[in-house]
Amino acid sequence: MVFIHPGGFVGGSAGEDAYDGGRMATKGVTVVSFNYRVGAFGFATHPSIGANFGLLDQQEALAWIRRNIRRFGGNQRNITLYGASSGAVSARWLMATPPSTWNFNRVILQSGGFDAPLSLAPCISYRKAQKYTELLFDKLGTRDPTVLRRMPMRAVLAASHSIYMEKCGNTAITIPQAFVWAPVFDGVTFVSTSLDHVPQYVPLLLGCAVSETQYSFRPGRFPSREDLETWINHHCGASSQKVLDCLRSYKGGDNDFAERFATTLFFFEPCMATAYNYHYKGGRTVYVYHFAKGRQTMPGGREGASHTRDIPYVFENLPRLTDVYQWDVEDGQIANKMQSAWVAFARSGEPRCREVGDWRPFPYATKSFGSDLPADADMVLGELVQILLIERRNRLFGPNPAENPGLETLQEEPDEEMDDQEMFDESMFSEDPMFPEDPTFFEDAMFSEDPMFSEDSMQLG
Repeated sequence: MVFIHPGGFVGGSAGEDAYDGGRMATKGVTVVSFNYRVGAFGFATHPSIGANFGLLDQQEALAWIRRNIRRFGGNQRNITLYGASSGAVSARWLMATPPSTWNFNRVILQSGGFDAPLSLAPCISYRKAQKYTELLFDKLGTRDPTVLRRMPMRAVLAASHSIYMEKCGNTAITIPQAFVWAPVFDGVTFVSTSLDHVPQYVPLLLGCAVSETQYSFRPGRFPSREDLETWINHHCGASSQKVLDCLRSYKGGDNDFAERFATTLFFFEPCMATAYNYHYKGGRTVYVYHFAKGRQTMPGGREGASHTRDIPYVFENLPRLTDVYQWDVEDGQIANKMQSAWVAFARSGEPRCREVGDWRPFPYATKSFGSDLPADADMVLGELVQILLIERRNRLFGPNPAENPGLETLQEEPDEEMDDQEMFDESMFSEDPMFPEDPTFFEDAMFSEDPMFSEDSMQLG
């Protein structure tokens, strides 16, 4: 089991306590993690130097693992790649390369690596990344690659961080789609994020937390009702009125609704769209989970199931974090279930095991770990996911129900007797006009006129 650590492509380390694989290894798997270049070191982009160095590091690490893992008790013919947040985004990019270049057999995506959210491109454009890199060169005083390669590491690090803060330091919300240093379509190694070519025998496990964006809005920077309505109208198109109706009837308040909408827009709906796409287009097996366990902070506070909070459960490293969190019996039980399921998936391609019981593949089941979300919030989250999934499909095929059989009955657990192809045409997300694979399309489209963001002040998720 090979883990790609998170960190928004600007930080993080495989050596953090939460990612220690010791407990997981006791279940009979060999756990490997590695570091890779981040920030400008990993994702500076320019014709004079290249691009995607961090992803190339990951490819090289995986190749080394396949060549050598038998010496550490592993099986080079059964390698599961799993990552969280930007680590999951990395895994998605690696999946999008030709299978002949792969050094893994199964994939787990935690809170990242999903299909692009509505009205957003799947990645930063090459041109924009090149502009940031030229700004880096100017801060370092030269555009000569030979001179740049001799620059002290600390000087490059300081310039890289400075650009990140300039572009990301003063926005109201942080989102994972607002990377400054990140993978791009380079026209050579990485030309698409499409998974259409993935072989049928490659299973996928993916999911996210029910309150992913709980801490994405800066304190005191929640949008006003007017701004929230503008944001909804921008992203939801013909479905805006249905979302606005949810807003006006929601009893939890505008700030909480803003969080639910952001979680749906940037995580939940893209996660479910990826599952539909992966299963219905290619007949591939996919398992979906939701993480819904809040936790007690020290002293006396409480936080929801927010972004990356599931990682210490998967690694079952809760005891390492007792100085920050107060765990209960249920936390330990959920950690054991999640880790056992991840290990079972790595071993056989199916996450069902004694600890979690039967886990049927998508679309017939979605496994939930924890149940801390209030009932009204849980209900509105489900409604928003359904509305945005329908909006995505309508942008492809039009709103005529006769042309979209089963669309209005789109559910998390459809009737087993319903014909899969009748409910979701196998080309459901093919050739999405919102997200073509031509990298030149995205040069200026990523945050085009989004009222929540300005082009020059993005915040990294």
